[in-house]
Amino acid sequence: MEDKDKTTEVPAGTTEDDAGLTPSVNQKSDKTPEELMAQVNQESESLEPSQKKSSVDAMADESTGEASAPKAVSRPRATGAKRFVGAFNVYLLLFLLLIIASGAVFVVTYYMNKKESEVKLATSELTEEDLEILKTSDAIVGDPKQILTIESNAVITGKVVLRDTLDIAGALRVGGVLSVPSISISGSGSFSSLTTNDIQAAGNMAVGGFLDVVGRTTLGENLTVAGDINGGGKLDIGGAATINGNLNVKGIVSAEGINFDQITLNRINISGTTPSIIVGGAAGGGATASISGSDTAGTATINTGGGTGTGTLATITFSTAYTTSNPHAVLTPNGTGCSAIAYYVTNISATAFSIASSTAPPAGTLCRFNYLVIN
Repeated sequence: MEDKDKTTEVPAGTTEDDAGLTPSVNQKSDKTPEELMAQVNQESESLEPSQKKSSVDAMADESTGEASAPKAVSRPRATGAKRFVGAFNVYLLLFLLLIIASGAVFVVTYYMNKKESEVKLATSELTEEDLEILKTSDAIVGDPKQILTIESNAVITGKVVLRDTLDIAGALRVGGVLSVPSISISGSGSFSSLTTNDIQAAGNMAVGGFLDVVGRTTLGENLTVAGDINGGGKLDIGGAATINGNLNVKGIVSAEGINFDQITLNRINISGTTPSIIVGGAAGGGATASISGSDTAGTATINTGGGTGTGTLATITFSTAYTTSNPHAVLTPNGTGCSAIAYYVTNISATAFSIASSTAPPAGTLCRFNYLVIN
């Protein structure tokens, strides 16, 4: 047969294992075409899909001179973090970084300023010799730039003199008497017992218990009392006293002068020194007179004698002169003895007034007159 005389050429780049042929290109194959086709099919099945290319196809490509077309090179696709970063603008990222850095600087600066700076003080120990010097004589230890720190308790049997300000960071407890020429308290102070010659309060002063004042108390400003005021002694008010509410007095009110726009009294009890009285010529010969009461109010009694007439029956002299020269005296007859005569008041002054009549009273008659003198 003619097919047995043909030679098989191996394509360039193909090994004899790939083609299933002998290394020599001029060597004739002893296999029949059917056996060669079976060998090619077997080799095609054993290769990967991307590598399935028979020797016959390779020889056909070599004979025809066709070259396989080059594959298009595809650009690698960005994935993961690179794809996420590429979606943002570079300037936006720089702006965000600037804001974060500014916030971090602000936080660090704030906490650094808030933290208290620690001041390290140079310390030095006091030896026994230094303590003996301090105990027996005056001594200067250190200079104003140094601080004496005593961690244990200290007992000082003698006096302590401070030539500068005493600053106490904690509480001050005084077991005995504390004598100071003056004390200024800017905050609050608590005293179980306080004795002072002079106390001045620029602000408010609250007293939770009793306030006992032995001497005088002078108030330059107003005094407001929400509760009761109990006074065992006298209350002297040099200026005006204004009372918007009620004034209840259980005892006696003594006043040299008192002014009321309106007064309501259940009773008027008038007391005082009894004035003096002398009988007048109109009362007749052998007439007598007596008086009971006070300068303000009372009763004058006149016993007429014989030969009565008109004029002054009696003169009443006050025990204390009034402040004005014309006090107002009011007379009313007490009984029927002299109720029919024409009596009147005359000779009124700051020291006395007279009882008179324009008609002669009956002789040997008891005449009583009630008087009321208002200044």
